[in-house]
Amino acid sequence: MAGGGKRRPSGALAVAAGILASRVLGLARERVFAHYLGTSAAAGAFRAAMRIPNVLQNLFGEGALSASFIPVYARLLAEGKDKEAARVAGTVFSLLAVVVIALTTAGVFAAGLLADVLAPGLDQPTRDLAAAMIRIMFPGVGMLVLSAWCLGVLNSHRQFFTSYAAPVLWNLAIIASLTVFGAASYARGDDVRLAEIAAFGTLVGSALQLLVQIPFVMRLVKGNVIAWDPMSLAVRRILRTFGPAVMSRGVVQISAYFDQILASFLGGPVIAAINYAQTLYTLPFSLVGTSMAAAELTEMAQVSGGDQTRARLAASMERIAFFMAPAVVAFLALGDVVVATLFQTGRFKTSDVPLVHAILAAMALGLAASARTRLTSSAFWSLHDTRTPLVFATVRIALAAALGWVVVMPARERFGYSPDQAAALLALASACGGLTENVLSTRRMAKLVGPFTLSWGQAARPWGAALAAAVGPYLVKDATAAWGPIARGVVVLGLFGALYLGAASVLKVPSAQALTARISRRK
Repeated sequence: MAGGGKRRPSGALAVAAGILASRVLGLARERVFAHYLGTSAAAGAFRAAMRIPNVLQNLFGEGALSASFIPVYARLLAEGKDKEAARVAGTVFSLLAVVVIALTTAGVFAAGLLADVLAPGLDQPTRDLAAAMIRIMFPGVGMLVLSAWCLGVLNSHRQFFTSYAAPVLWNLAIIASLTVFGAASYARGDDVRLAEIAAFGTLVGSALQLLVQIPFVMRLVKGNVIAWDPMSLAVRRILRTFGPAVMSRGVVQISAYFDQILASFLGGPVIAAINYAQTLYTLPFSLVGTSMAAAELTEMAQVSGGDQTRARLAASMERIAFFMAPAVVAFLALGDVVVATLFQTGRFKTSDVPLVHAILAAMALGLAASARTRLTSSAFWSLHDTRTPLVFATVRIALAAALGWVVVMPARERFGYSPDQAAALLALASACGGLTENVLSTRRMAKLVGPFTLSWGQAARPWGAALAAAVGPYLVKDATAAWGPIARGVVVLGLFGALYLGAASVLKVPSAQALTARISRRK
């Protein structure tokens, strides 16, 4: 680096570090939630209520802003147009604030209707509880969306860590709310009160997540948080791509929403179990797929496409394979250990582990494909193309929704399998949709920039290493079945990680060799 300054960590590493901090606290939050509420009906009501805030945050926040705002804003910064960039950022903030205020106000008053639409299969008491929690949570939605605007500004300036670590405060607020204010309710077995306490925790956490980022953003935009220039060329370009981006994120949210509708007919405990599995699924997806996609979007937005974009995609694909192969294999072969280690406490019983594991294993089949799709979507967005990802996401949703409806409704009625089995099949339907979207996205991007995926031989090495590494831990998990869940998890999962790194290094997986070399230098 010129001038002998300190070398800054890569964008993907900074994002991964921020996400890791957030996800570690997220796992702690889920463990606390599992301890206090387990897979109770109140836990299902809380999860159902959380769906709407998640929809709006993803719809107007991270996904749409990343697709439309970052490419334009980052390009202005690269061209040295700092004042124009600040004015554009302030205008986007102002427009977003107006939309968010209107939507969140409407959401508070329409909470009952939203609960009916969100989970029509719930019984009346559970539905009423979900509506009450929607009212509590909704004011925090706007703060989360504006927090996503902060993320866009910070990422464009290559300051990745703060925005992705900010959710640590959101997680801490929920943990504190349950542990500090929920002990008495837990002792009484008052699940309803515990769920409401957790809902208030989300509201406080949303405020903290936004406030911690504001000082950093203020410095970068020179105080121009609020501006009004909606007719500028840059803002109009953002608005042109924002619509398709919202629609693209929207169809993904429709998929999650449709899954929840179907899950509601399987009962509140199934909704809770699906969300526990989703938490585990999201950890490697966020650490690998989201971190690489976020960092590469900023970099690809400042190049002209073609060979440069292809080279960045190819390098990221190799890293995705290295990290995703062990995650998928672990969820399939050792998922019961993973679930028990993280969640088996208090109200979350040993009997709850098989259901969450079955759902997680089904989700895992689409994990690597979803991470690759997230990366290629960033490449499309960097080329100001938000429509192509929308088309492919729509295909994914249509396929997943059709398969999900079949397995939960007519097929279940015909073959009589249990709600737990239906939940796993529902997750499998979603994985099939993700695999299809990845194939379409990869082929289209290859036509634009040239081939960038791994060869069969390159792809086989990390997967072969992961499968080989799982044999010993799989046998060990049976031998340690009588151990406590945490001790068992440390031994089994620690052994798997060490064996995978060794096997991948022997098979000359580039990322494994780089990691082992780095470890050796530090000894």
